[in-house]
Amino acid sequence: VVLLMTFSASLDLLHSLCLSWLVNISNRRGYLLSNVNVFISRPQRNISTVRRHISVFR
Repeated sequence: VVLLMTFSASLDLLHSLCLSWLVNISNRRGYLLSNVNVFISRPQRNISTVRRHISVFR
């Protein structure tokens, strides 16, 4: 009985760990996606800064 209880407890722990890991990954992915969206939504400014850097290097 004790073995079964510890087994179920470890399963619960594993389940919660997996859930928190999945939530962490999805949060990180959402953060990355928002950064990419910000970068895409400001292409003109990014292109102008790149052109400025190129002109400086020339």
